[in-house]
Amino acid sequence: MTVEVTDNAFTDRVIVVSSGTEVVWVNTGRNIHNVRPAAREPGPGWFTEITGEALEGGPGSITFDDAGDFPYYCSFHGTARRGQRGQVIVVAT
Repeated sequence: MTVEVTDNAFTDRVIVVSSGTEVVWVNTGRNIHNVRPAAREPGPGWFTEITGEALEGGPGSITFDDAGDFPYYCSFHGTARRGQRGQVIVVAT
């Protein structure tokens, strides 16, 4: 599953995937972007951030093994509640 990172948006903003799916973010915009979990520390909804440097060098990916909601945002263009945000919803297979 691929999410396009454009300037100030994630396309598709909300995706639903099965557990074990690799999600790939590709920056096609002109600006630097990152993919930061809205959860503040390890626990439900948390995953390792994909940094702006990583997305400048090519696509970044995460495999979501556990079912749950994983909201995220770009800290350069938003916050966990406003701006450039997205969500991965993982359903158990």
